[in-house]
Amino acid sequence: MPEDDWTERTLLPDVGYVVRYRLHTGGSSVDVEAYQIVGEYSDMEARGRPVDPQARPYVFLRKGATVSSDVVDVVADADRWLHGNIKWDGCSNLHIDAQDESMLHFCNPRDAADVGKLLAALYDIAREILPNPDF
Repeated sequence: MPEDDWTERTLLPDVGYVVRYRLHTGGSSVDVEAYQIVGEYSDMEARGRPVDPQARPYVFLRKGATVSSDVVDVVADADRWLHGNIKWDGCSNLHIDAQDESMLHFCNPRDAADVGKLLAALYDIAREILPNPDF
């Protein structure tokens, strides 16, 4: 499938993630990706980045970043947090990419609960775009 056929949705303020999704060929599942929002664009401006009027108001951890201050405002350059698919019958195959290099880290119970909200939001999106969801 072409890389440019993704639809993007920001899950703010409830959940600090941007998700991308697309209906899989044949219409029986939805491919999903999630990117965790780790800060605001003003954080980048404060470090001397020129102001970009087209920039997002938030930033993500850069792919391969080794420090939390290495952030970007473009999803294509961002570290993917989760990917997978949700089928028409509600079954899903999800991989938490964020756990590949280290354990998941949460600063408080709300951050941990946001993961559940993220998963529920992915199911809501799948239900919206699948032709005949049965869940």
